[in-house]
Amino acid sequence: MRTIAISLMRLLPTSSRPVIADLLRGLVYPIAFLLRQVVRGLMMFAAVGATVALCVRPSTWTHAVRQELARQLFKTAVTAVPFAIMVALGIGVFVVVQAQQWLDRLGHTSLLGPLLVMSVVRELGPLATNMLVIGRSGTSMTAEIGNMKMLGEIDLLDAQGVDPFVYLIVPRILGTGLAVTCLTLIVLVVSIGSGRLLALELTSDPSRLVTFADQILQSLELIDVFNFLAKTFLTGMLTGAICCVTGLQITGDTAGVATAAREAFVRCMAALLVVSAFVSLTIYI
Repeated sequence: MRTIAISLMRLLPTSSRPVIADLLRGLVYPIAFLLRQVVRGLMMFAAVGATVALCVRPSTWTHAVRQELARQLFKTAVTAVPFAIMVALGIGVFVVVQAQQWLDRLGHTSLLGPLLVMSVVRELGPLATNMLVIGRSGTSMTAEIGNMKMLGEIDLLDAQGVDPFVYLIVPRILGTGLAVTCLTLIVLVVSIGSGRLLALELTSDPSRLVTFADQILQSLELIDVFNFLAKTFLTGMLTGAICCVTGLQITGDTAGVATAAREAFVRCMAALLVVSAFVSLTIYI
């Protein structure tokens, strides 16, 4: 695209070239930027697709790969449970309690279940959990892969006949997707449960927790399952793919590791917001 712009410039009069150059620069650079982002996004989806294809092959799950997956799940999911509970308590206090109080004042407490499903289950819970995993584990994953590349460990694995993608990338992409899914379930249960318990102490609503849980379940639909999986498992796998690919693209000295970690964080957040918005618009509108 840049070559085409230069060729067009040579056909123009010399006096008008600066103005046309500014105009072309304002048009070409944004288009080129968008094309790069589209190509990068397709690469991440391709990495997720390759991971899914390898996961269904029994030959992929050697003892070393299973150990790497277990290690990734422990680092991303198990050690993040206390932080997920803290996030869930915050959601319970700020969202559930406020919704309960206002609905109690308006005399529409029966709408609490549908309101929480629309706000917490469909949107806020998965979004907060993804952000937690991106900030806590995504950047460290990029740094880990980047350091392994800088130290030549990935080339050493390849020289030993071990596929680096199967041994390093597949467990991290799959493990991140499973971790986000499990942590989101914890966030949803703790946030809604804690918020309801606190709301019972602050309001005059005498309904029991069983009735409240029944309202939540009745408000859920089959399509919410697809929404949940898309905003947890899919976005988690995209986070793992973005972090791993960004780490593999590090060049130069070790200072590039920190830069790559920041870039991976920004890309993961952008992918999360775009995918979440696309899923919501596609499913519910």
